[in-house]
Amino acid sequence: MASVSAARLFFTVALIEVATGVALFAFPADFPTVIYAPLAPLTSRMAATLLAGGIILLLNLRYAPRRQVQRWLLAAGAVPLPLLSWIIWEAGGYTGVATYLLLAAALIAAGWTEVEDPFALTLGVVEVAAGLLLLFPPHGLPSPGFDPVRPIMPAAGVLGLLCGGLVLARKRLPPGWSPFAERFAAALPAVLVWNFWTARAWTGVLLWLPLGVAALVGQPVRPLGRAAGEPAGADDPDEQWAEQSLAHVESVTWVLVLLVVTTAALLGNEAATQLPNAVLFVLLLVGFNLVARWPGMLSLRAQVRLNLHLFVAGLAISLMLASPIRVALLPVVPAIPMISARAGGLRRGYAMLGAMLVVLSLAQILLPGSMSVSLPFGIAVGLMIIVVGAAWVHAGHAHRSLYRQLTETSQTLVQNNRDLQAANEELAAQREALAAQQDELLRQHRILVEQAMALSAQRDELLESEERFRTAFEYAPIGVALVDLDFVIMRANPALHDMLGYRRGDLTGVPLRQITHRDDLEEQESLLNAVRAGQAGSCAMEKRYLRHDGRAVWVAVSVALVRDAHGTPRYFVAQVMDVTDRRQAEEQLRRLAHFDPLTDLGNRRYFQRKLEAALDDPATPRGALFFLDFDDFKFVNDTLGHLAGDDLLKNLARVMTETLGGRGFMARLGGDEFGILVPGVDASGAEALAQDLLAAVRSQIAANPACPTYVTISVGIALYPDHGHTAETLMLHADLAMYQAKHSGGDRYCMYAAFEPLNGDEAGSAWEIRLRAALAEDRFTLVFQPILDLQLGEVTQYEALLRMVEPDGRQIPPGEFLPAAASCGLMPEIDRWVVRRAVETIAREQTRGRRLTLSVNLSGQALNDPSLVPLVRDLIDRHQIPPGSLRFEVTESAAVTDLDQAAACIEALTDLGCEFALDDFGVGFSSLRYLKRLPVRTLKIDGGFIERLPDDPVDQSLVRSMVTMARGLGVRTVAEYVTSDRALEMLRRCGVDAAQGYYVGPPGPLPEEAGQAV
Repeated sequence: MASVSAARLFFTVALIEVATGVALFAFPADFPTVIYAPLAPLTSRMAATLLAGGIILLLNLRYAPRRQVQRWLLAAGAVPLPLLSWIIWEAGGYTGVATYLLLAAALIAAGWTEVEDPFALTLGVVEVAAGLLLLFPPHGLPSPGFDPVRPIMPAAGVLGLLCGGLVLARKRLPPGWSPFAERFAAALPAVLVWNFWTARAWTGVLLWLPLGVAALVGQPVRPLGRAAGEPAGADDPDEQWAEQSLAHVESVTWVLVLLVVTTAALLGNEAATQLPNAVLFVLLLVGFNLVARWPGMLSLRAQVRLNLHLFVAGLAISLMLASPIRVALLPVVPAIPMISARAGGLRRGYAMLGAMLVVLSLAQILLPGSMSVSLPFGIAVGLMIIVVGAAWVHAGHAHRSLYRQLTETSQTLVQNNRDLQAANEELAAQREALAAQQDELLRQHRILVEQAMALSAQRDELLESEERFRTAFEYAPIGVALVDLDFVIMRANPALHDMLGYRRGDLTGVPLRQITHRDDLEEQESLLNAVRAGQAGSCAMEKRYLRHDGRAVWVAVSVALVRDAHGTPRYFVAQVMDVTDRRQAEEQLRRLAHFDPLTDLGNRRYFQRKLEAALDDPATPRGALFFLDFDDFKFVNDTLGHLAGDDLLKNLARVMTETLGGRGFMARLGGDEFGILVPGVDASGAEALAQDLLAAVRSQIAANPACPTYVTISVGIALYPDHGHTAETLMLHADLAMYQAKHSGGDRYCMYAAFEPLNGDEAGSAWEIRLRAALAEDRFTLVFQPILDLQLGEVTQYEALLRMVEPDGRQIPPGEFLPAAASCGLMPEIDRWVVRRAVETIAREQTRGRRLTLSVNLSGQALNDPSLVPLVRDLIDRHQIPPGSLRFEVTESAAVTDLDQAAACIEALTDLGCEFALDDFGVGFSSLRYLKRLPVRTLKIDGGFIERLPDDPVDQSLVRSMVTMARGLGVRTVAEYVTSDRALEMLRRCGVDAAQGYYVGPPGPLPEEAGQAV
């Protein structure tokens, strides 16, 4: 209720009631009988009632009592409106009836409810109701008060609905439209004011004019206090007291007005004679109270306005001295100079007393009816006013002096209290500052304690870390050294001293250059400088250190740079591992990759490289290729044993090497087959060399009684470029020539051109015809060689080996036709045949309730065959063989052409559930590289390491190394070419997982009991 909107509502209604009451009281004759006939008998009483209601609302605004009291005051202030509406109803003023009732309801509702904007809500509802009554007039609004607006009554009704609707919906309008809606709402009141003014329906004018003005102004005239822009001196105690007194004087004048109007209502028709100046009294006080709210008046000092109010009040009272109520008004006269003296001092009090006497005297002389009072009585009253007024003036002055003293004392006390409060606040601030300092000291103390504890923990951790480092440093199984930034050893552990043959402590202060092989110095310093410069975080290298006795030791060195907390380099930490044994093993493997360990001749791969180099050498455009194979050498192994066969091979190889001399290069291609490359020789020279070789072998056999006389050799010769331009073609042609010599009875040589009048391409075509015929007639077959699991002691899988079957039933081993198949481009087709037959065999055994695991060999071309993976996938899906039952074996030569392609193919087949084995492992030095790159599960150790395993310590060491390496990689090992129980037992000791060879079982048909029961 304390909102501005509520004040607008209360003040507007109060203004309506006061204005209407004053008009009814002062100008009853101006209200036309034709409109206000029902009001005529009740005019004075209605005026008193309206003034009473308006004054109650003004006093409610001024003093703002408690909520409960305010509710009843608002209800009392609303009472005159229903009474007036009843009279207006009788006159047919339905819009006034609705408006008065709605205003009364709004006053009562404001006392019992909380509404955000009660004035706007009331204005909107009133205008909507008036608009509806004008748009749909009951009984045609017969009152003459609506005659001027009757022609435009529907338009006025629409205007009322529009104005009221905008006010009620103002919050839903766009921003900035709400004030416009309220100001537009003044349009309907303006129309109705014009209508009622024209019809001389004054109550309607006095009703809608305040409503329209309130809608336009937006803020009510302040009923009390000073307006904005008060003059200076508002802090003066006298000004403050004058302001408060002014409010009370104004309230008293409203009460006096109400007293006079009520008395007139009670007197009825006698009021004109008994209260001759009542109308002037009411107009004077009400008018001055309203003028006092004018901003120009409010800008005056409070004392000035107070004296004006007092003077006007005295003047008004002088008008009523001839009335019966003078007894009630005369006591007020002495109070006027007293109030003036209280506000302005003795001089102003006496001045006001004199003014009152003058006003009263003039009133007695000039006003009509005043001479009815006798002269003695008038003098007595005057003397009484003088005496009482003078006494009250002095009393007011005394009260003013006492009030000033009390005010000064109070101000002094207030100032002292403020000083004390400021001192207390300062002390409190100091106390808070001290407390904050204490808290800060405590916080810093806690921080210091925490830092001390952290430092202590760090110290303990550093001590523990140092102890761990010392223990790890001293007892590390590898060499560890701390090296300064000048590459001088600061400290070395016992393992490094033992590795280099120094006594403990002798390595301290030794430069790395002193213990580094001179060939490794440049690389070492380059890497260390890069680490020291921050170009690398660490470095690793394999190099040679020099022992104290001068011998070189191969080591793997890893070096890291240690920095302090600021990132400054401090020293190096070097870890040194002795890799001499590994390097020697690698060196042996490197030799084994190129040379045959039995005869110390080059192997097939090395021979093929030599042949390719000779073909590419422009200095030797011609040359001869010899293939030599011992006749019936298998019979020697079977009758005399493999050791005798090995001795015979070594002796004959030595003899042939001596016969060859420096004219060419000789190699053992495998088994009892040898190859000789002689650059720069023609056909006659090749034939002569072949005859010398045959004669040398015969002489050696004849000179050694222990050698069987049936041992001879067959020699095949191919010339280049006559018989071929590539190594594969020449080797094929030399091989064919050698077999031709063997088939002719052996102990002879054959030149490729000597037995085949066709050129090389035509010879290849002959093999191609035979191979294609075998594929078309399905004249290939698989034989199966068992693989023994050495831990389980039973056969767990088989290797499928390919044979070509001649029309006469003779089986040709793969070594005879596979080179021709590779040369003719038939290897992918043969590989696919082998894979299909192997899967069909596994599936057939599965239907019999047995699980069979087969290993099949793939050629090098198979890994580059894009159709291989789809073929295997289709076969597995079709036959539903279990994962792991199909295994592929590839050799180094199979993967050497394109290692990435081989790895991709192997990974794709592994994803299908197949497994891979690396065959002939150890023959080439690149085996380690293939083992690292290819995802194989099994290593098949080449038979060259197994033939002499029981008696050769070197072979035993190499096999153990291969097994250790394989286990480290999680790979199984299988040994090939196992021919004795001694070899099998040695394989178990070396840790080999499985064995394969003639001792385990020769290749043949698949046994009936093969596989495991499902």
